[in-house]
Amino acid sequence: MTPHVTFLHPELSFSGPTQRTLSTAQILIDAGVRVSMLTRSASRQAAAEATGIEVHALDMSPPPISRPFFKTRLTEKLLNLQPDMVHMTDTTLAKLCTPVLRDLGLQYILDTPRPVSEPVAFDQELLKSVVIPSKSFEERLVNGARLPRERFSFLANSPGLFEPGEVRGDEDIATARQLLQTGGEDAVPVIGCSGHFDHGHAHGWFLDAVRLLVRSGKKWRFLLIGEGPEEGRLRRKIREQKLGKHVVVCVPPTRTARRTLASLDLHVGCRVDTGPGWLTAQTMRLGIPNVVAAVGEAFALVDDQRTGILVKPGDSVQLADALANLIQDPERARALGQAGAEHNLKHAPREEFERAVLELHGAVKNA
Repeated sequence: MTPHVTFLHPELSFSGPTQRTLSTAQILIDAGVRVSMLTRSASRQAAAEATGIEVHALDMSPPPISRPFFKTRLTEKLLNLQPDMVHMTDTTLAKLCTPVLRDLGLQYILDTPRPVSEPVAFDQELLKSVVIPSKSFEERLVNGARLPRERFSFLANSPGLFEPGEVRGDEDIATARQLLQTGGEDAVPVIGCSGHFDHGHAHGWFLDAVRLLVRSGKKWRFLLIGEGPEEGRLRRKIREQKLGKHVVVCVPPTRTARRTLASLDLHVGCRVDTGPGWLTAQTMRLGIPNVVAAVGEAFALVDDQRTGILVKPGDSVQLADALANLIQDPERARALGQAGAEHNLKHAPREEFERAVLELHGAVKNA
């Protein structure tokens, strides 16, 4: 019988946790595991389906008026799917989902995409593993979330060359970087940040630095690659500061997600709740020079001034200066990007990520 894993995921939006989840699912599918997912649809649904995931619609974060019915709906979905294992991808789902898994007697894995300060519901008997992308999360997950340390499995962000669901061509990274470049040697520099636009993503800090650069006469192109609950506020700020000619907010389609990241001359890691995540690691592996908010995992991922540049989050002047200095010194920027790629691959080898994913789901794979 083919083993079956069901992922419980908040939303298929463009974000580091979603890309990590899709990559994890891809590894399982390639190993012959059936993978299904209960989630709310968003821009990455096409990527999930192209990966081979059976996507089933369910609002995993229902409004208060619908919560009394959520347990019944989730129970019905899981009874129909009959998974061997459940993989819960976010601690925000634990309160509503854990009682259902307990009632059904389903073993599960819990991902922790961010450190949590409040207790997280879990079942002592059924929780197989707590997957943590950064050791900087450990203290808060033990003392705040009160999750069992003995179940922790550290699994650093380790993107593959291709995005999940992407059509795999023969182009190498260098060719991919040229796909969105225009203008030859006179091309305008492209600077971007990526991720889920929520309270933990300092897109406002990035935009403040953009405003300083534009005021100083820089006619560069700035991309904010992502979506999320703060997108409306972000777009209003762009309009109010009259930056629309310079700034583009976008969500790349599945076929061009990696190519969009590869088109950047510089990338800014704007996450301040977790430190740089999956998408920053992706850009580093593409050889893109990175300027990163100096929090959390940043201190392990970036050797300041050698494999990237660390900047105090919120200091828009320091960020603008770091970006301007790199654009004006392309040789240093290239060296920084190359060193960052080498350091990132060494810090979190893809082979180890794939092996660990299969090991975590080993009881299912060998069922």
